[in-house]
Amino acid sequence: MQAANRYAEGVNAVEQRRHAWMQKAIDVEKHLKEIADYLNANAAYKANYYTEVQHAYDEHTDGSCIAMAAVMFGTRKMPMMLVFEDKDKKKKEVFESGFVLSFSPSVTGQIVVQLLPHHNELQPEPPVPVVLEIIDEVDKLTNEDLDGLIIAALTNALHTSFTGVAEAEKYNKETRTPIGFRMHEGTTTVAQATDIRG
Repeated sequence: MQAANRYAEGVNAVEQRRHAWMQKAIDVEKHLKEIADYLNANAAYKANYYTEVQHAYDEHTDGSCIAMAAVMFGTRKMPMMLVFEDKDKKKKEVFESGFVLSFSPSVTGQIVVQLLPHHNELQPEPPVPVVLEIIDEVDKLTNEDLDGLIIAALTNALHTSFTGVAEAEKYNKETRTPIGFRMHEGTTTVAQATDIRG
């Protein structure tokens, strides 16, 4: 009986954690929005920081679960300053996806803080999400804790961006993917490009 009653204890713990997160998520979103607004106004590079709330989604029913809300903080897509042009002069600009830091409730009521790094179409493999923290007691989560997680996310995300991957301390040269090169009709040579630039 004692072992069987542990199910009830577990259900109570899950309910308490889920309820605590529903209350705390409002404060978390508010603080992350303050950070996003501050960075958008003051950061040297305008990465278009944002926050949003998403809810658990089930594809089979095409329904969402309001009791399972995730708070997101991240950046919108960033231009990589690369433009490809075909023989018909049609141009295609390459962008890097922004990073996303999510505070997502699990079915246990614990909050998984996860970073989805930057990615671009020149990289053959999609990025691997990184778990930064698993929070058991969300009511003890402070704004200072959130600030620390944002700093950790920004630092880790930078090292997956074209703007910072070369600076990463643990950079592995085997992960660098070169862009494919070949001659095209009408391609400007390096010497011609130098002449054009003056």
